[in-house]
Amino acid sequence: MHSSRRPDMSVLVIQHLDPEGPHSIAHALRAASVRWMLHRADWESGPLPRARDLAGLVVMGGPASAYSDENFPTRAAELSLIAECLRAEVPILGVCLGAQLLAAAAGARRDPRALRCAVLDGRLSPRTRAPYDRGAGPNKGRGHGRRRSPKEEG
Repeated sequence: MHSSRRPDMSVLVIQHLDPEGPHSIAHALRAASVRWMLHRADWESGPLPRARDLAGLVVMGGPASAYSDENFPTRAAELSLIAECLRAEVPILGVCLGAQLLAAAAGARRDPRALRCAVLDGRLSPRTRAPYDRGAGPNKGRGHGRRRSPKEEG
């Protein structure tokens, strides 16, 4: 961890949807006695903390695109915080969408030819599955990160 981080600082975990929670990550943070706070991007409004006030940043997943504001009103603020954390050398963990946001904030460009895939547990309940079926952009109605097959694109 960067030497200027105070021990009273917390790791910020940004969660975008109910099924995309920090589960094992939260357990590991608690087990290591690391203070952390949860920001539900889908419920909360208002500004995110500044990088200088964080011991670390974890950005969880979701069906939105890191390169589009469609169905993702907090995208610009999250990208700004991630870029600020990169400059301040605050440790960052990006999971799924969070990793894509981290890449975008670091200057990566989207390659539309890139293969996207995800493994979904077939046991998802209709309530848990619903946010993925309402996903943003080209994945809408086809599940989280799933690319249409050539047959579907037909």
